[in-house]
Amino acid sequence: MKAVILAAGQGKRLMPLTSELPKSLLDIKGKSILERILDNLLECGINEAAIVVGFQEEKIRGKIGTEYRGIRVTYITNPLYKITNNIFSVWLCHEYGREGFLLINGDDVFDSKILHNIVNSEHANAAVIDLSKTNLPEEAMKATVKNGLLTAVSKKIPPSETSGDAIGIYKFSEEGATRLFTEIKQLLLDEQHNTFYLVALDKLIKNFEFHAIATEDTWWDEIDDLNDYNNVLARF
Repeated sequence: MKAVILAAGQGKRLMPLTSELPKSLLDIKGKSILERILDNLLECGINEAAIVVGFQEEKIRGKIGTEYRGIRVTYITNPLYKITNNIFSVWLCHEYGREGFLLINGDDVFDSKILHNIVNSEHANAAVIDLSKTNLPEEAMKATVKNGLLTAVSKKIPPSETSGDAIGIYKFSEEGATRLFTEIKQLLLDEQHNTFYLVALDKLIKNFEFHAIATEDTWWDEIDDLNDYNNVLARF
């Protein structure tokens, strides 16, 4: 299985730390966020990964190279990262990921067990959901889960319908990838360049089975701002 890591953005809410450094290269006790994600991939036996780059991409290329501890690394440049959201970054992976792939947000720090659980799941199409979190802030990517299936994913899901937090790790089969890219293509044709790729996933799951994999007793953090970053540093 291949992995795609989204790391094109700057992370402006982490300024001044990200004024000259991509968010994914922020240091956490001697290793960058990106290196920690790659280490987790390696633990799961994944040896191919594409990193979508944009802001200060040369620093990511210089840090990681084309091979990282046995993982073959491909770079996909998003030249429009300043004016598009992550939907365009995912679209740029439509050739690389056409046979199926694991999709990971490049600002996630997480227990390797989370990756093991989704990679080794019997379900070919799945999302990792933290079902312990239902009282979520407005900016959180919320999920609705019914009978083990993801039925909605959006920041706009009301609290009464929120089952948990979509943490930013997804698995797509060849069919799932084809359907995802079809939805993304239509959104881009409709000029929705500045939206989240999860708008496409939300459309996809209305008529396609997508399973929820619970985080259970594992840990994870998403680094969006300085407070998040300091909390992660305290964890380590």
